[in-house]
Amino acid sequence: SSLVQWYFSDHKGHCCSWLYGYILGMSKYIGTITASAAIMTPIYLFIIFMEYLEQKTRLDDSKIGCFIRFLIKCCKCCLMCFEKIMKYLNKALLTVSQIYNKSWVKSAQITLDIVLSDLIMTALINGVSTFILFLSKIIVSGVTTLCFFIYIKYQGKDQNGWIFPSAIVFILSYLISSFLINMYDSVIDIIFVCFQADKDLTSSGS
Repeated sequence: SSLVQWYFSDHKGHCCSWLYGYILGMSKYIGTITASAAIMTPIYLFIIFMEYLEQKTRLDDSKIGCFIRFLIKCCKCCLMCFEKIMKYLNKALLTVSQIYNKSWVKSAQITLDIVLSDLIMTALINGVSTFILFLSKIIVSGVTTLCFFIYIKYQGKDQNGWIFPSAIVFILSYLISSFLINMYDSVIDIIFVCFQADKDLTSSGS
């Protein structure tokens, strides 16, 4: 909400447009958020159910059991891909509903039109941003681990046990950086949807 309000507002005006967008989103679009959550919840529950079935079929070493495990893995793969797509569409749908001020159903139609209108650009932006952000996580974690290793080395402490602490530092650094950098991923997606909607509004207005 804050990003949408910032993107479409006059930046020379009041400086608290992001705050107004946040209040507007929390007060007006709760229904859209609830509908999106209601769609994602059964998908997550079905993925958990597939995990449960896979654990049960591991006890069966017969050919039928192996075939059932293969089918379950295929279903899990399809569900995870579908979950990624729906997660992105829900994020875009929430942004579109705030831009066009439409209901959930109409916003879903507009979202599909916007995303499918330039599918190559959408896939390219998402692919490049995912790669760059993943590379950023690795670089941040690597630099942090390197600094920790140099600290241990120049402290003159026990040098035999540096591998395990360095691995712990790398994992923690990756988790923390993932939490922070994923916010940039959401910002990129929302600004791209705003750009697509702005282009659509401009072309329809002309």
